[in-house]
Amino acid sequence: MNRYGKEGLLEGHRSGRPAALKGEERERLCDILESGPVAYGLETGIWTSPLLRQVIEEEFGRRYHPGHVRKLLGQLGYSVQRPTTRLVQADVEQHRKWMRYTYPNLKKKPRPKER
Repeated sequence: MNRYGKEGLLEGHRSGRPAALKGEERERLCDILESGPVAYGLETGIWTSPLLRQVIEEEFGRRYHPGHVRKLLGQLGYSVQRPTTRLVQADVEQHRKWMRYTYPNLKKKPRPKER
């Protein structure tokens, strides 16, 4: 017999897998994130998921998937930043001319329909 009756059919709280990083470790990770990758001893100026995964493994001995690192950052109040794909030293007017006149001529033109 169903021991909980109709209430047993209702959605309940699912605890899921316990967090690998506990309170103090999360605080320490936040300190590392706020100090930046250069202060940590890395040559890059930005944190990436694979890089953070490596730092977490070195510092805390826990293995995370890079995709889960993004979730962890969200839980800690950080957001994922995506770099923009614009050229910093590009001449805007020259780029505009290229996009308007040169680029359309590079595209394949449809062949005329045969009858």
